Amino acid sequence: MLKKIIFIFLTLVYIIAIYPNNYDEKENIIKSIDSIYHSAKLEKRNADLAQYISKFQIKGKYIETIIACNTLINNFEKQKKITEKDQKFLNAIRIALAQSYIGIGLYSKSIKYATASYIFAKKKKDTAHILSSLMLLSEGYSDFKNFKKAKKNMLKALQLVSHTSDIENYKMVLGNTASMYLQLNEPDSALIFLKKLEILEKNKKTKTYLYLNKCACYYDLKILDSALYNCKIFESSLNRFKSNHPRLTLNTLFAKIYFDLNKTEKGKLYFDKAVEIAKKNKYDLDLVDLYKLRIDILKKQKKYNEAALYSDNYFNLKDSLIDLNMKTAIKNVELLYDIQTKNNKYSLLKSRDKLKQTKISILSIFLIISLLVAYAFNKQRKKTLKAYQNIVKENIKNIDSQSDYIFKKSLRNNTSTYVLKHEKTSVKYEDNTINKIVAEKIKDSVKIEFEQNKIYLDKNLNLGSLAKKLNTNKVYLSYVFNTILNISFSEMINTYRINEAKKMLLKDTKKYTIEAIANECGFSNKATFNRNFKKITGVTPSTFIELSLDFVQD
Repeated sequence: MLKKIIFIFLTLVYIIAIYPNNYDEKENIIKSIDSIYHSAKLEKRNADLAQYISKFQIKGKYIETIIACNTLINNFEKQKKITEKDQKFLNAIRIALAQSYIGIGLYSKSIKYATASYIFAKKKKDTAHILSSLMLLSEGYSDFKNFKKAKKNMLKALQLVSHTSDIENYKMVLGNTASMYLQLNEPDSALIFLKKLEILEKNKKTKTYLYLNKCACYYDLKILDSALYNCKIFESSLNRFKSNHPRLTLNTLFAKIYFDLNKTEKGKLYFDKAVEIAKKNKYDLDLVDLYKLRIDILKKQKKYNEAALYSDNYFNLKDSLIDLNMKTAIKNVELLYDIQTKNNKYSLLKSRDKLKQTKISILSIFLIISLLVAYAFNKQRKKTLKAYQNIVKENIKNIDSQSDYIFKKSLRNNTSTYVLKHEKTSVKYEDNTINKIVAEKIKDSVKIEFEQNKIYLDKNLNLGSLAKKLNTNKVYLSYVFNTILNISFSEMINTYRINEAKKMLLKDTKKYTIEAIANECGFSNKATFNRNFKKITGVTPSTFIELSLDFVQD
């Protein structure tokens, strides 16, 4: 019993604790920040993650930023107590998440985190975070084509910075507000903010860029001379810009202005330059706008055949961009799901590890309790076993003297005399008997039948059939059993049958089944045999076999 318990325990420990962990999966979850998870202290992990987030943001690695931010949030959620400093830090993480989701085009997610950040920052009166949240909300809604909410949040940001001494933030908000009004086709409003920015801006490169925006505003207002003037100023300082996109924007604006001034050749020259830059640098969205511009100009000039050629290019490129946008959107959703799944896998692995430790502790407690129970049970079993061994030993010892004991017992009890007196169908037994010889003769006949002829093996044997065989009647025979032998007929027959069964069980257990032995000994079924065997010997047949083997071996 004890060996079995220890074996089961060791097997369970092997399955739960020693069986190889799947921590290799962790390497595929967040490769870029994998080393962070090996840090023992939570504070160290959080500090490392914060550094990684800063690096990822600078490099424009949006996916890595999202993974690191989510991991950091999960770490803080596990802490029992979060300080006010931690809460402020977590809000900065929400802003980083909002920026990253804009970067991968998941604007709804960006709006969600920016809104959460804004609510928290407003509650804590954190001006810097309020401003960042409003700017992100404006950008998110603008990209989501919800310009009304974009404008509302941008104006809130403008109102906030106008009451502070932070010039840099004020300039940033002025520039973003002007860009937003340009998107909303409100060039007059955009021009107001650009002029304010021009007064404040001291950086030559930034100030130069303002001329390009002013050019766009004047063009939309159809003040072509002012538009052309600002474009030429910007063109003179174009060498300050490494990117090709300002050149593309400038050539597009020149083309628009010259086409409107009916200087078609000059307009076509700048248009071709813009198309060349767009194709070379794969500015597909700008190229679509250029094709649309050329189609509108050609239709005004009633050059429909040439317009049709541009129309084919326009629609083909537009359709391909729609497909690309759809694929990008699907890819981003899949990517987001993949990030969540992998983070869940890592959390699951950590939970499994904790669960294994708990299981080992429970199993250890279970083993100790099981050992104590097994010890107590074993001790009690040994006591019971010893008692059963004594019973079986006594049964085996008396197996050959059982019948002699029954008949000798009758002599000790037979101290009185008895009389047989016939009165119709009944017999009355009285003291001072006169016919002892008849009773002794019946007793001797019974002994012969039981010991020599083994009449008890007959399944159909009963008091009537035995009386007939002994040439007497049931009354006389019953008297002999009950008074002289001091045992009932059924007790007598069961005692002999069980005694015979004991002999067979000691010899033929491999040859015969218990049921077969019961049948051979005169019992009609196994249940009756088992009941009588236990009653007479004190143990069951199977226990008798088991203990008798031990007894014989000893």
